[in-house]
Amino acid sequence: MKNPVNKMAKNTYIIFTDRRFAQTAYKELKNRFPESEFFRSGENREIRVFIGEIEGDAEEILYNVRTKKFSFVDIFMPVNARLGIMKEIHEEIIETLKSLLKNEQDKSFKIEVKKVDFRTELKAKEIEILIGEALERSGFRVDLDAPEREAFIVFLEKEVLISVIDTDKEKYILDYFREENKKRQNVVNRSEFKLREAIKFFGIDLTKVQKALDIGAAPGGWTHYLAEQGIKIAAVDNALLSYARLSEVAKLLVITDPEETENLKKITKKVPELNLMDVSDINTIADFGKYGIIHIKANLQPDKKIELLQKLGKFDLLTIDANIPAKECSYIANSLSELLNHGAFLVMTVKLTTRNINGYIRVINEELSKMYYGVSIKKLPYNREEFTAFAVRK
Repeated sequence: MKNPVNKMAKNTYIIFTDRRFAQTAYKELKNRFPESEFFRSGENREIRVFIGEIEGDAEEILYNVRTKKFSFVDIFMPVNARLGIMKEIHEEIIETLKSLLKNEQDKSFKIEVKKVDFRTELKAKEIEILIGEALERSGFRVDLDAPEREAFIVFLEKEVLISVIDTDKEKYILDYFREENKKRQNVVNRSEFKLREAIKFFGIDLTKVQKALDIGAAPGGWTHYLAEQGIKIAAVDNALLSYARLSEVAKLLVITDPEETENLKKITKKVPELNLMDVSDINTIADFGKYGIIHIKANLQPDKKIELLQKLGKFDLLTIDANIPAKECSYIANSLSELLNHGAFLVMTVKLTTRNINGYIRVINEELSKMYYGVSIKKLPYNREEFTAFAVRK
């Protein structure tokens, strides 16, 4: 058998994009590397895969990608080997990995498999176990929690791509959902992961955030995450929040309309930590006081709602995750900017109702730039029919 490692192109990269953003991602790749070629190589319901052939020093290329992050490219990873699909594919993959790993056999490793449009009865996890056990029998050391190297194996329709990464230099996760499901997560809902990703990607220092304003808060995932960080939150939504879960991390106050008070009193029997206040009594509120979370559930006109929020002081973070059009979402962010301290952060999801992604990007940049600077956009792994915008209050 020929050594398949020699089939690798010198500067070959595998690129994952969300299928819905693939055209925008391709333009982004060509703008960054105009002289390079990017070939569509695979696709499934969620993912579009491109193979990139890029001239230049590999370290410089990866430094470019790390320092100037993509907005719509999810993964940009160097390829060490390309194998054609064949009957004994697992055997050939094992031999390839032995060749790639042999010079550092003392280092621990982990394998992650991703099937894009390759059909086999074996699940990705089963392939990982099969190959991992074969390598262990050959003297290699597996470490699933803190490996020194990670071997990524991507199955496409007509080929298999392999990449071996030193974890102290790079970190990739090919399947975020499977990675998160391995752990028990104390979350209200999966949207909580979106905020976690945004905080990490945009480099938001939460130690600078004392108070946050969460618009479109129900069922309370973003509020829950922020409260866990010791941040006081004003959560605005006419729907109910997950009060039982939120009461575990902060003392709760719900400001509601008189006609809803009786219904909410039934909830307080199950969540005794929940405190209620009639909206007519809002003049008694001077600040957050003893509450960590204040849920404004009352059906107020926008000016009255802002008047109420002003009583809580200035905020250091504004988050918006509401199912409304991009322009309206930007209008809300701008209208609420008067409640923010200068230098406060904005994190906002932008829902897509059409395929005109460039139009959404233009609207977000034009509108937010009126009251914010440093507007950035990223399609994060947990975003689906949406992307996330970040900006800083002028």
